[in-house]
Parts: sequence; structure tokens; C-alpha cells
Amino acid sequence: MPLHPPNSAAPPLNTNVRHCTPHIQHHRSTGKIGHAAPPPSSAGPPQHTRAPLHACPPAPSHICRRRSTGKISMGLVRSERVRYTRAPYQAELEHILGKGTTDDPSEERVSAIAERGQHLTRRFADLAHVDLAFSHERVRGLGTCATFDLLNATEQESLALAIFLTDQRFKVRGTDYSAPAIHRSSVIEIVIKRRIFACPGLEGEVTNPKKQTLGRLPYLKRTDDTTGNWARINAYVAAHWNNRPNPNDPERVISFDDLIDHTLNRITQLRNTAAHSEPLPRRLYDELHDIVFQGGRLGFGALNVLVLAWT
Repeated sequence: MPLHPPNSAAPPLNTNVRHCTPHIQHHRSTGKIGHAAPPPSSAGPPQHTRAPLHACPPAPSHICRRRSTGKISMGLVRSERVRYTRAPYQAELEHILGKGTTDDPSEERVSAIAERGQHLTRRFADLAHVDLAFSHERVRGLGTCATFDLLNATEQESLALAIFLTDQRFKVRGTDYSAPAIHRSSVIEIVIKRRIFACPGLEGEVTNPKKQTLGRLPYLKRTDDTTGNWARINAYVAAHWNNRPNPNDPERVISFDDLIDHTLNRITQLRNTAAHSEPLPRRLYDELHDIVFQGGRLGFGALNVLVLAWT
């Protein structure tokens, strides 16, 4: 049976519809897909209308459901009505930190993975228009008021991005905290590289910046260093180290060996887990947070010790 009597004129096409079906619309203000309110109708009973020829099928290919969050999002389709989303950056970050992505367990490989993940996070945050100034204040609130402004811009940014990534995990109720853990532990690595590996007279591969990794100091300390690098580092650190770094607890003594034995070994293990072998659960991420900021076995945050003990 035809939709319209043979002698009646078909109603005009709905020219307001572009590439989506009439009952689906993209809200620009929220970025969500929703049902559009029906247009106001004139008086009288509803009339049949023909579907516009340029409408998409009921399940357009550019509308998809994210498996991880169950939310409806827009895919990457070239269209004047479709907005590019952050999903590809999230997926790429998860791929970079994917477990079992490499058979190379070396510290250099782990550092390279961590560096790539940090670079991608910066792109992700730029796309999300993240206000890092607000995150800076939150980092100061973690007990780094005396040290945060002594860090360089890259270190400050990495700590702020760790806050941003932690918030993202909370929002989606994620269970893998590898990405923010990499940012926090990598700041410790950068501070060590800028201070301790500035030691003059080092020999061999340790002079290569790519070899000056988070686990290099514990490795040099526990191995037979035939090049004498550990002795040089010890002498260099002794000339710069203040073993009472906490101004609020001047009786607490923290030696360079204490820093390595009680913090760097464990931070290295947690960072390597986050970057290489398996997901980092919330429990281990909280442990890393405690070591870096709250003190752990040192009784004073490792970041504060590295900055304030260095004179």
C-alpha cells in the first residue's frame, strides 16, 4: 500500500537533517548522543512523511559504544557535525603500556616505554584542555610545598599529568594505574639524572644518558664496579649531601645509602611493573605514592629528600 494517495503531493523533505537519522542528534555542549525532541507540529493529526534520502541507516557507523566504559561516543569520521575525540589517544596509551609488548627487560627499554607514554599523555591532556595550573596546586598539597618550585618545568608537568591520569582512572573505575605511576617514578629518575649522574669522571656506558636509568644506582651499588664509578659517585654525593633534609624534623638522619636501599629499589620495581610486565593495581600505586610523597620507610618523601638533601 503506498504511503500517500496517488493524487496527493508528498510532503517536502526535512532539509534540517544532514547525515544523522532524525531521532539522533549530537549535542555540541555535552558531546553526547541523544534523542532529539520532535519538531513542533502544526494543528491537526500527524501526517506521514518520507524519510530523507540522505539520512544514515538506524545504526550509523560513526556512532559506537566503548567497551571499556559502556559510553556512547563519536568515532573519527570526517564530517562537519562529528567532533574528534580523545579515544584514540587513550587507546594508544593503553597499547604502549600493554603488557607483554616486549621481551626486552632492560632498564633502557623500560625507560623508553615510559618516555613514550609520557609524551602521549601530554598530547592527550592538550586535547582535553587540561588546566595543569590547578594540578600543580594539588601536587603542592601532597607535601611538596618546599620543593615543587625547585623542580624544572618538565618535572612539574609530569607530576601534574599524574594527577590528571589518576582522575581519569577514578572516573572510569579503572584498575590499572600504570600510566600515572610511570609519570611519578620518572620524575625521580629525572632528578637523579640531573644531580647524581652529573658526577664528573664517570667511565663506560654510565656516561650515556640513556643508561642513567632509575635502577642504575642500585645496580652499581650491589655489583662489582671494576671501573670505579660507584666510588666516584659516592665521593661526589658526599660533597653535596645534607643528611638532615627535613627542616621540620632536624633530628632525622637520611643517608644516601638509605635513599637507595629504602626507596630507589622499590620505586624501580614498581615502575618496571607499570611499564613492562603486568597491570599496576591501586594497592601498589598507593605504595608508590607513599614512597614518593609521604615518606615510606624513610619517614620523608623520596622526592623531598632528593631535592632538599642536595646542596
